[in-house]
Amino acid sequence: MAAALLAASPAAARQDDNEKLKKKILEEVEKKLKANEERLLKDLAKIIDEELAKLKKTPPAVEEKKEPKAAKKPGFLGIGLEELGEDELKVL
Repeated sequence: MAAALLAASPAAARQDDNEKLKKKILEEVEKKLKANEERLLKDLAKIIDEELAKLKKTPPAVEEKKEPKAAKKPGFLGIGLEELGEDELKVL
């Protein structure tokens, strides 16, 4: 029975070491992710500020309303004189 306990101890110790190592690695990764997130947020804030400053410097373009020019040629309604018959031409 004592031999079974001694055999289980190194396996349990290895399991604890693996869990500690896993926890340490995850903590390091979390620290790096938080640092990167903070840096990214600062960079994005800077870019947004720059873009807003550009918008403030340039006034929005105001389009002038132009009145449509009169057509030089009369409009075509889709009926040509050659399509009309003799009776219709006499009526005109």
